[in-house]
Amino acid sequence: KSLSKRAGLTRLICYNDTDSNVRITTPVPQLTEVTFCLWMRSTSTNDGTMVSYAVPNNHNEMILLDSKNIRFLINAVSRTTNVDAVNDGVCHYICFTWTSVTGRWQIFVDGVLVDSGTVSKGTPIQGGGVLVLGQDQDVVGGGFDPFQAFVGKMTNFNLWNRVLTNQEIIENLDNGNIYSWDISNLLMQGTETIRNEDICTGAVTCDPHFTTLDGRHYSHQGVCWYTLVKDS
Repeated sequence: KSLSKRAGLTRLICYNDTDSNVRITTPVPQLTEVTFCLWMRSTSTNDGTMVSYAVPNNHNEMILLDSKNIRFLINAVSRTTNVDAVNDGVCHYICFTWTSVTGRWQIFVDGVLVDSGTVSKGTPIQGGGVLVLGQDQDVVGGGFDPFQAFVGKMTNFNLWNRVLTNQEIIENLDNGNIYSWDISNLLMQGTETIRNEDICTGAVTCDPHFTTLDGRHYSHQGVCWYTLVKDS
């Protein structure tokens, strides 16, 4: 089944380059089950990290990365999924679920279960760590590597302490009970910017600067329309 709705007009993060620094300030408790979902759009070919959760004794406690071939880590144990590349310039809704009871994980793209398996059975995700969007933490709250940074757009990240059902994922819920998308709970200290925009429309990149053929430089906010004129 396909999603019941798109993201629509939201407050989204524009990751303009690899120097972003976006931290969720909402505390994360110990998790024996987890679901997180987000909307993303990118054409980047680096190891763009979408979600990174680090604790003092493990900076790879929970990570989702690489839009060319999505990988994740739970309790520092890595898995590579069978998800097709999502760095195609199209908006995608990505959801990840995991339970420590059985170790079962699932990954959904645009409402469709694409891959599943088991990992880290019996080991909960530790609480009290740092949750970052768009960078991989090599130390808690930092140690960012430019090649692992996400470049593109992201919005509507939500986090739950349970495994959402397939139907709930199709319905594109936006009310995470640990963190529900709210710009006011983000600590932003990098080059990222915020826009009111539908992530599925408009330009893929967020660069507000452009140069015309006569060499003039411009900056803009909003939608640009270009008219191509044949040189006579």
